[in-house]
Amino acid sequence: MSAFNGVKVFAATMWQQRAALGDEVERWLETMRQKPGFEVVDIVVRQSSDAAFHCLTIVVMFYEPYAQAMQKGSRDDDREPISPPRRIR
Repeated sequence: MSAFNGVKVFAATMWQQRAALGDEVERWLETMRQKPGFEVVDIVVRQSSDAAFHCLTIVVMFYEPYAQAMQKGSRDDDREPISPPRRIR
């Protein structure tokens, strides 16, 4: 897997939310793809359930250039950006 410096998690337990989750992910990806250098590294889909609930989770791992991540408003919230990825040899 390539290096990533961002993770976005989408999750839903109600059937209407689960049915719309793919559209929500696609809208977010379309917005993020407008940013220069944004790259999806991996997407993981998980389903879990118990006797009463079914949960669908979609995890998007992405790389956003460090300079881009430093700009205010380029992330979903106002957290401090994380350090650029380091390659492990």
